[in-house]
Amino acid sequence: LIGTADRGLTSGDDYQSPPGVNDEPDTKTAQFAAGSVQVNERSLRLQAGNIPVYGRAEAFYRFPNGQQSFMGYEELRLWARGRRNGWGQNGELQMYLKIGRDANNFYMYRTPVSGGAGQAAWNPEVRVEFSKFFALRQKIQNAYLANRGDTLQSCSAADVALVNASGIPIISGGMQRYVACDGGYMVYTVEPGAAPPNLAAVQELSVGMVRLPSSSGVPTTIGPADSLELWVDDIRLGRVVNQPGYAGQVSVALSAADVADIRVGFTKKNPYFRQLTDQPSFIDDQLIDIVGTLHLEKLLPLGKNFAVPLTITHLSSSSAPLFLSGTDVPGTGIQNLRAPSTGITTYALSVRRTAPLANPLLGALVDNLGLTTTFTTGDSRNEYQRGTNDHFAMSLDYSVAAEARNARLPSLIRLPFSLLPAALRPIDTVSPPPLIRWNPTVLRLSSGIVRDKDRRFSFFKPADAFDDSARVTRAEQNLWRNASTLEFRPTSALTARWDFVSLRDLREYTDTTSAGVAVAEKRSRLLGANVGMERERSLMTSVGFAPQRSQWFKPRADFGTQYGLLRDPNSGSLAGLTFGNTVSGTGTLPRRITVSQNLGGGVTIDVGRALTIYSADSSRARRLAKLFAPLDITVNRSLLSAFDAAAAGSPLGLQFGLGGVDAFRQANGELAATTGLTQSLSASQSFLFPGNIAFVNRYRRTTTRSWTRRADDAQSVADGAQTVFPDVSLRWNWTSPVMILPFVKSLGANAGYARSLANSFLPGDVNGLRPELRGSLVRTIPLNTTIAWGFG
Repeated sequence: LIGTADRGLTSGDDYQSPPGVNDEPDTKTAQFAAGSVQVNERSLRLQAGNIPVYGRAEAFYRFPNGQQSFMGYEELRLWARGRRNGWGQNGELQMYLKIGRDANNFYMYRTPVSGGAGQAAWNPEVRVEFSKFFALRQKIQNAYLANRGDTLQSCSAADVALVNASGIPIISGGMQRYVACDGGYMVYTVEPGAAPPNLAAVQELSVGMVRLPSSSGVPTTIGPADSLELWVDDIRLGRVVNQPGYAGQVSVALSAADVADIRVGFTKKNPYFRQLTDQPSFIDDQLIDIVGTLHLEKLLPLGKNFAVPLTITHLSSSSAPLFLSGTDVPGTGIQNLRAPSTGITTYALSVRRTAPLANPLLGALVDNLGLTTTFTTGDSRNEYQRGTNDHFAMSLDYSVAAEARNARLPSLIRLPFSLLPAALRPIDTVSPPPLIRWNPTVLRLSSGIVRDKDRRFSFFKPADAFDDSARVTRAEQNLWRNASTLEFRPTSALTARWDFVSLRDLREYTDTTSAGVAVAEKRSRLLGANVGMERERSLMTSVGFAPQRSQWFKPRADFGTQYGLLRDPNSGSLAGLTFGNTVSGTGTLPRRITVSQNLGGGVTIDVGRALTIYSADSSRARRLAKLFAPLDITVNRSLLSAFDAAAAGSPLGLQFGLGGVDAFRQANGELAATTGLTQSLSASQSFLFPGNIAFVNRYRRTTTRSWTRRADDAQSVADGAQTVFPDVSLRWNWTSPVMILPFVKSLGANAGYARSLANSFLPGDVNGLRPELRGSLVRTIPLNTTIAWGFG
């Protein structure tokens, strides 16, 4: 078997291009040819010999870019002709085309082609109708859903003989083949539920020749030594799917005074609607959207003191697919098809007081309360899954948005602040006595429950079948969530914030598993009521100090911590409790704990501003002030630790991120899985020279140390450091006046030099690997120039 892409035949051969295909001489090649003229046209020549009856020879091409979609076209067209003996309408040789995924899952079209010399041998043009493949593929799908075997009853004797001669592929594992035929068209697959042929995902294309028994009773004209040839040219997709697509939307809104508001929307998109450059979706989509709000306070004897809006939202969508999702199987002929659909209804009710109570003490509690309740129910369906979901959430919020309440600090309290430099004072200690805000800027408390039930039915087949029983998956959540936020801003320079979130699991787990027993043991009770097990906890604290009492000296400092805890009741393993040097046999749910601490500070020193403030208007110092840009110095220390499968909770100090490195490396006698300490110092200063020239000098120093647990009672230490200095750059920018260079808008240049020195120490491991000390020195010299042109 030889399959070649011919690179041009000479004009002396009997080859002629198919009708309508250009075969003009290639003049560039002709000047190098000796006695021949090469033509541009190229064809695939398939040459074989000694083909037995029902034997075949083919050449295939697998798309290197992956799957290709033919769904935007209605046919495939090509020219084909035979050469030498055996071709013609009653010949023993026929040409075939295969479109598929692989050698065992494909569409095939078989047809006789003409032989002989001259252009007429290409006629008639071969046209492969995709609609025939769609119908056969639908027949295969119905046979698969009914769990029927071979469908060779629709195939001709020649097709049956070809299928039987091919044998059952080993990949099928003895399973039935699925074959359907109709007038030269054939669908063949051994994996109808996994990788059937699909015109929406074509992976390879094949052309070939097949030998059939002589049908006319005339002895064969093909000899054992004959070399048979098939020529194929100009394979192309034809008849673009050009049915018009439509999409429309209708929306109606109704307002019943101030009692109710209703909006109804309907959207429809037909299967052929698409953008000009896209293929049709082949899905008929319909969407109904209903939103209504009813103000219940207008119907209840609550007066104008409350707002009680009830909002109901309903969303219903349905799809009628012309083809199953991602396939070329027509959906109209599939019995009991699970057409995609979705229906979601949401009820949201909130209660909040709009007018304050006359009693200030009772009003401080009641006026800031708000109740929100949400219930959502829905169902969804696609070809392979069906499910329902119910979600209920109710939350009680207490949120205070009070005006600032200020108090004057006594002189005794102002005295320590007056000892500090003026630039570091958070308050003005000079008379009149300063005002301090004592009430919080943010106070928010929230408590609510969340219940969720989900039920899913999964199938192997896209339609109901007696041998495809549903696999049921259930999910349930019953949670109690509490959150709080407290923020103080006593002065504009000082801010402190605290955030806390706790999630408790109220679900009743069965005691048939060790995890279920561990969850039951960790439940807590409050006033005799079961409040579940704490599943998640998060604490965040932050303090920021940035006094702005000087125009040229601006310090800043910040401190922040973050703590996170997670316990998964569905965990498949338990952690043992440690008592002294022994581990208890009874286990507890493992905790995943992360804690971080960040301490940073810096200062911005504007030397130029200081010279301007403290010098005379015409002094040399004020002229020199234009040279200095602000100097910025920043220091930072970051500490991060993570505990995997911790058996006990963290100490309170660690939850607030307090303590040093040793407190982060271990808790309750357990070593952290990893701990990292990063310290950095950076400084940047710029000098501004006349002529739009700037000189920038930077310094950066970063050190890291990490502890990694290699055993239960040991951690390895790795160190690293990096210094970038000097790191300088010189920048120049020039804007061209129009009268000097009218076509040049601006010029710019930049030159720099940076030296980076880094070193690291990596410890050895338990397998005897020696520790490593690594170092690197990198010098960088960036040079660039920019020119901007402008014409009119």
